[in-house]
Amino acid sequence: ALIPGRLGGQANAPIGLSVVPAISDTVVAGGQLTVKDITITNIADIALPVTVDFRALAPVDPISDEALRRRYDASAWITADQTELVLAPGESQTIQIRITPPVDAGPGGHYASVIFRAINSPQGGDSQTVASPEVASLLFLTVPGNITEQASIAYRSTGLISRRQDRSFGLEFTNQGNVHLLPTATVSLRQLSGHEVDRLTFTPKLVIPGTRASLTTTWRPTQPGIYRAVFNISYGSPSRSEEHTSGMIIVWPAVWIMVVLAAGLGVALRTGWSYLRRLTRRRRIKLSKDDTEPARLTTKADRLDDVVRSRELRDKSRRR
Repeated sequence: ALIPGRLGGQANAPIGLSVVPAISDTVVAGGQLTVKDITITNIADIALPVTVDFRALAPVDPISDEALRRRYDASAWITADQTELVLAPGESQTIQIRITPPVDAGPGGHYASVIFRAINSPQGGDSQTVASPEVASLLFLTVPGNITEQASIAYRSTGLISRRQDRSFGLEFTNQGNVHLLPTATVSLRQLSGHEVDRLTFTPKLVIPGTRASLTTTWRPTQPGIYRAVFNISYGSPSRSEEHTSGMIIVWPAVWIMVVLAAGLGVALRTGWSYLRRLTRRRRIKLSKDDTEPARLTTKADRLDDVVRSRELRDKSRRR
């Protein structure tokens, strides 16, 4: 890896180191010596003095159990055959790292960093020493014995999203065991019928004991609908698998489609309401007509009786 630096008296002179291997995963036994080789290369165009140091591995992920993390610090187990060296431009040197765990070393994972620092002394009368940034080779050491692979997983998904809008899915993986784990995970987006429309893969991440890692991935739906997210995660040796199904995920259409649909729905409701009002009014008129019809018939019958009586009276008067 290139380490940017500045050499006194030489503007923008690159200072760089590369280290191989960047990560070493080794099984070690308590009370027994294990030797590992690490090669350091000067990729700058000037000679560089380099120092070698050993430190506890500082995880980039949040620490869920500080006491657990300290228990697995292996930096005190490590020595080197040389801790200072000078590398000519383009030169590589291999140093031997000696790892000696204590006899009572607990089973599980133990971790340390081998730090290589390039030192640059400015030329001229300036006696100040400038230290460049560092490169590290990470040591993942496993002591055999009662190995515990245990984790807790929290899942995160979204419930309501818009079409063609990125939304993230994630999980929080907390290593509660005593050895490092490499979780691999996918999430399958499925319709309620079970048909899979997309599958996303999370980037694997190494998680040491007592720490918590966040794995995320993004999804951009292309079609509106109702979906479910099915998470599948595997870790450990032999591999353990866990599946989790989220609640419903509703994907709305684009905003302009929603506006058109809302306007159409408004027109339909208004038209339906007007039709119901007209239909109700017609029914009322019909009922009114039906109620007055017997009265009209009665009135006609009364008139007919009057006519008959009138004729009978007239006939009687003629007979007289």
